[in-house]
Amino acid sequence: MDFEPERVIKHLVAVIIIVAAVFLGYRYLSQWHGKKIDAAVQEERQQWKIKAEVLEEEVARLQSKLDDKRKTPVPEEKFFEVFGDNARPAYPERIGIKCKELEGQIKAFFAYLDKQDYVDALQLESGTLKLFQDTVARISETRPVNIGETRDLLTLMRNMAHFYRLLGTKRIQLVKAILKQESDILEPVMAGFFAYFSPDSPCANSMFGRVSNEVFYAYAGFFLNTLAGRSYVFRRDSNMRALVNYYSVLYLDRANDEKINVHGIDIRPYIDFAMFDIVDRNGLVYRKQYLARLMELKEKYRL
Repeated sequence: MDFEPERVIKHLVAVIIIVAAVFLGYRYLSQWHGKKIDAAVQEERQQWKIKAEVLEEEVARLQSKLDDKRKTPVPEEKFFEVFGDNARPAYPERIGIKCKELEGQIKAFFAYLDKQDYVDALQLESGTLKLFQDTVARISETRPVNIGETRDLLTLMRNMAHFYRLLGTKRIQLVKAILKQESDILEPVMAGFFAYFSPDSPCANSMFGRVSNEVFYAYAGFFLNTLAGRSYVFRRDSNMRALVNYYSVLYLDRANDEKINVHGIDIRPYIDFAMFDIVDRNGLVYRKQYLARLMELKEKYRL
C-alpha cells in the first residue's frame, strides 16, 4: 500500500478537530453545570437568609408580647412538694445561685422520685440518686459515635441502641416514666442540672461529681448531628424535644469556646433549628429566656 502523506495529514487534522470539539464541549458543559450548582447554592442561601430574617422578626414579636414578670414554672403545690417549702426555682438566667441551694434541689428531686409509686414498682436495687450517679459514669465512659455512623450497618445499629446497651431495660423504663409523670417539673430540673454542671458552677467540689466538657460535647453532637441521636429526640414530646435541642446547642457553643469541637460541627443551622422549635412551644415557661440566649448565639456566630 502506497504511503499517502496528504491523506494521513487530513486524518490527523480531523482527529485533532474532533478531540478539540469534545474538549471544548466538555469544558462548556462543566462550566454550565458549575454555574447551575453555584446558582442553586446561592438561591438556597438566600432562602435561608429570608427564613432567618423572618424568624428574627417573629422572635422580637414574641419577646415583646411575653410578660416580663417571673413565673412559677409549675403549680406552687407541686413545686414545693418536690423541692421544699423554701425553694426558689432555678431558671436559665438566674445569677448568684449558691452551691448549697443547687445541691439541695437536686437531692430533693431524687428524694421525691424515691417516694413515687411508679418508681417503687420498678423495684430498683438502689435509690434514684445512686442510680443517676452510676448512669452518668456509664454514659461518660462509653460515648456514642458522632461522625461516620452510617459507614456500616453495625456502627449505625450500635448507635441506635446506645442507651439500651449501656443502661439496660429497667433504667430506660425509669427514664421514660419520669419524662411522662414529671413533665410539669422538668424545666426547672434541667435548668438546675445545667447550672450545676456548668464550668462556672458554684459547686466545684461536689457530692455528685463532675462531668467533662468532652462528654457533654459528645452527646450534644449525638443529639443534634446523628441519625441515631435525632431518632432518640424525635421520640420525645414536643417540649422535651425543644429543651434537648436547646441545651445541646448550649453545650456545642461551650465546646467551641473550649476549642474541643474536634468534629467541626457547624452550630449555626442548629441555632436556627432550636429557635424554630422553641417559638412554637407555648408550654415552655422560660421560652423568652431560651429565645434571648439563642439570639445572642445567632449574633455571636453571624458571618
